Amino acid sequence: VSSDAGSPTRSPTKTLKVLFIGNSYTARHQLADVVKRLAESGDADLEFDYDTVIYGGRTLADHWRLGTANIVNRESLTREQQQKTIQGLKEAVASDPEDRYAPAALKRHQQVLADLESGRTTWDVVVLQSYRDDREGAESRYAQFAPKFAALAQEIGARVVLYETTPTTQNA
Repeated sequence: VSSDAGSPTRSPTKTLKVLFIGNSYTARHQLADVVKRLAESGDADLEFDYDTVIYGGRTLADHWRLGTANIVNRESLTREQQQKTIQGLKEAVASDPEDRYAPAALKRHQQVLADLESGRTTWDVVVLQSYRDDREGAESRYAQFAPKFAALAQEIGARVVLYETTPTTQNA
């Protein structure tokens, strides 16, 4: 009979930092937690560290408007860039009281500014998920904004994963 009682606990020797950008399909399916459990169960030396930027029912174009690009670029984000994003979101909140997403984005970006130095992160992987904006092919909003986010991710050395959902057939 063997026992692990005297064995030292193994601690992770490498960390994978992943950013999930998406909407309720990413949140509702707890994608980040599922991927974390899969990754860590497949590699005992891995610590899977992640963050999410979720706006329900929103597209990558909406994420771009709401400043999510700053979260991708958090490692080299300047105070001035973040202040400009915050000012734009304040203007969006003031000009459109029906915009449910700008207030949440504003709060998030104010927190990013407050934690700017201590919260610097370089992502290893950026997961992009959008919503019903990929049906027009090369002319779609998805085809316009996924490459913008991918370029930012690649600039910091991150790999890009496209997470496609199929709400039309999935919900039929």
